[in-house]
Amino acid sequence: MTEKGPRDTTLYSSFTGSEITSKIEFCVFPFCLIASCTSQWSGSGGISHGNNGPKLNLGLHHTSGRWKFSGSGSTNFGGKWNVGLKATFKFKRSAPLPMFNLSIRANPCRFDLYDQNTDGFITEEEIHAIFENETLTRTLFQALTNYPKANMTNSTARAIWVEKQLQLVKNNYLDGINIDFEDAILKNETDIRDAYVMLVLEVYSAFKKLSPVYQVTVDVAWSPAGVDGRYYDYGNIGLFVDFLFVMAYDEQSQIRGPCIAGANSPVYNAVKGIKAYHQLGISPDKLVLGVPWYGYMYTCLNLTNDDVCFIKHVPFRGVNCSDAAGSQINYSSMKIYLPHSPDGIKWNNVTETPYFNFKVYNLTYQVQFDNPASLKIKFQTIQNLGVRGFGMWNADAVNYMDNSTVGIKERTEMWGAFPSF
Repeated sequence: MTEKGPRDTTLYSSFTGSEITSKIEFCVFPFCLIASCTSQWSGSGGISHGNNGPKLNLGLHHTSGRWKFSGSGSTNFGGKWNVGLKATFKFKRSAPLPMFNLSIRANPCRFDLYDQNTDGFITEEEIHAIFENETLTRTLFQALTNYPKANMTNSTARAIWVEKQLQLVKNNYLDGINIDFEDAILKNETDIRDAYVMLVLEVYSAFKKLSPVYQVTVDVAWSPAGVDGRYYDYGNIGLFVDFLFVMAYDEQSQIRGPCIAGANSPVYNAVKGIKAYHQLGISPDKLVLGVPWYGYMYTCLNLTNDDVCFIKHVPFRGVNCSDAAGSQINYSSMKIYLPHSPDGIKWNNVTETPYFNFKVYNLTYQVQFDNPASLKIKFQTIQNLGVRGFGMWNADAVNYMDNSTVGIKERTEMWGAFPSF
């Protein structure tokens, strides 16, 4: 139940969060970014000569998934500094047709432009006032408020976070909490692995103590076999949840073979992942399979006659090829690109998923996605393994404002693909 969380959590480390669940505090100086970000930054510098004499210019640049960060500074050697920050988030990566991008420009001297109540924090409501889009606000704010890995072994920080989540649920009359932590925990990071189990246990204990009807769920990778460097103690995590939401998507996040476009959610991986969780001793009635209502659009460096789409190398967590080379595209948006496809939708008999190719502006693209037909196959196959149920990321991937015959049919078929229990 996460939209590409693994690659979009870096932004959090460029802020200092004193109230993690509801408020994000802006760093006031760009070099905070260096100290708090564990990812590699690139720098630039030089001396220029202006009207007032020589000036030293410094720049910092970093790209993480769909986020691009930059910091800049200059001085006249007399102690007068000008500094600035910029973070740009592409909700849709570059594509042949116009897509929607958002930029946040944080002026460290004037963050009151965003901080409407001047309390020194940027709240979800204030972000909404900037973007005027509730869905994007919710997605962005969820990414900003992810529990930081650096605090995982800090029992005091965990206790504070758990209490804030509990208050948030109580104050908003919610049914419970879904934990979506997707940072890498390496094999040798046993202390962090154990601490994550403790965090889940502490959440479960606090919520169930207040009300046994509160639901505690945790999102997990499509397989427990160290996907994206997430070597979690899934077996023990499974003891302290009502169910695990198995995210059977983004399965091209680490492409270890040829750097080619592939299915976002092949049926054989869904089966492999569910069986692997079974083997850890997790009961089938504690597993919910999450399926994608979105796909990926890849630019093909070369498209062979048998539809093999070679893509550029974009590394992710130790692997030099990943689906970050593509753009996420919602199911409702497929019809924008299909008219450009001379052959229409095709079917991969191995992955049991559809795809199509199209060409615009002399560039060739391949779209790998799921539709009602492929989803029904996954549902029927996995239901036989005794799982608790199914879910999707995300329900907003279909257009509820489109009341045309096509729009209504699209929504009806996607929702109608779910089986009965």
